[in-house]
Amino acid sequence: MAAAWKAAWATFLAMLYMPSSYAYVLHNNQSKTGITVHIDASTDDTPTDKSGNQFSFNGDQGGIPTSKTASINGHPAWDMNNQCFYTPSVQLNTEATIFIVSTVKNTITSWGCQFWHGDHDSDFGVEQMAYGTNQMNLQSYNDNTGCLIPYTIDEPVVWSGRTNSDARTFWKTTWVNGVASKETESATGSSNGRPSAGIKRVTIGGNGDRGCGEKFNGIIGELIYYNSALSDVEMQSVTDGLFAKWGLGAIQTSSQNQDEASGTGDPHLQNMRGERFDLLRSGKFLLINIPRGRPVEDALLAVEADAYRSGGHCEDIYFVALNITGAWADMAQTGGLRFDANTARDEKPKWAKLGPVELKVAHGRTDQGTRYLNFYVKHLGRAGYAVGGLLGEDDHSEAVVPSEGCRRTLTLALPREGKGKGPSRRGSVAEAV
Repeated sequence: MAAAWKAAWATFLAMLYMPSSYAYVLHNNQSKTGITVHIDASTDDTPTDKSGNQFSFNGDQGGIPTSKTASINGHPAWDMNNQCFYTPSVQLNTEATIFIVSTVKNTITSWGCQFWHGDHDSDFGVEQMAYGTNQMNLQSYNDNTGCLIPYTIDEPVVWSGRTNSDARTFWKTTWVNGVASKETESATGSSNGRPSAGIKRVTIGGNGDRGCGEKFNGIIGELIYYNSALSDVEMQSVTDGLFAKWGLGAIQTSSQNQDEASGTGDPHLQNMRGERFDLLRSGKFLLINIPRGRPVEDALLAVEADAYRSGGHCEDIYFVALNITGAWADMAQTGGLRFDANTARDEKPKWAKLGPVELKVAHGRTDQGTRYLNFYVKHLGRAGYAVGGLLGEDDHSEAVVPSEGCRRTLTLALPREGKGKGPSRRGSVAEAV
């Protein structure tokens, strides 16, 4: 029986999609690395805050989108035509960072605000310039000097902006034949060129405190806002993740073949909330812990993964071992189950039921011969307990920050083996479905 269970395993986790370089960081407090507001059309029909703060949104002058009627590089997105929404009470600090995946349409009649936090002009936002200038600006304290970047109508863009004690920084990243093309601007601005701290309104698609006027009227796919200043490395990590996620042909979780890895490089994870991120550090990581917060030795189910680099400094990271323990695992095999990439057998992975959840562990091999493991889990919502670990509800901010000097840009394989054109790529993945 134990042998049958063991043979039934083969990849656990997951998926995803990539971003991760994406620094999706969820802190209950709004600390330096904590996301303050996050909306994502890849997972929600109506904009819903996916940060740990879970702010609610209200429609204003046109209302909030209730379906995705537009697209960005083939991915469903929100058409903000005459729509604007807000959450009224969010802490604004004197430093902030914003990321927006959007497309400008030829429907702006004056100025067009993608995002604003606080008093319009006086605080912090990203806004299209008026009167046909075809420029996007990052503005703080009524100053956009040196932070205007031209855009092209109907061209998808990842906008990245920051204001801190040194300067305002603004980036535009576009897809050119699948490769990132980046324009940057930075300016110190005036001595008063920083937001005024306080509890203030966050508005998406309009100008904030002026009744949601100056609507953006474009297309928005995703927005991530930090009320803190990320470093250049952290900004690039989030930008890279969004670029990969929203690129042409990027693989979405809804269509993922769970018997195959679809990414390359650092492990790609998706937790039970649908949040996608990459593991950018080596070491031992707790993927699942039921109940959340209970010591691993007392858990009903605990899954720990060893993630190591395949070669020298800053080489790709892969899952090389998985330990599955706890009372539910003991029912399958006394002492739990351990999987090692170097001893894995070439067997078709199957789902194994442990308590109310199901797991699958699979192995893979890179073109260079590196062996790795993948891990999948489903039905975590049926566990009957809060679920901890990186694939559960635990914070993953440290896991997505690259080791010093090791920022990597990750890619997804558009086609998989036997489908479409182009090379097949593989790497460790992990998914909660």
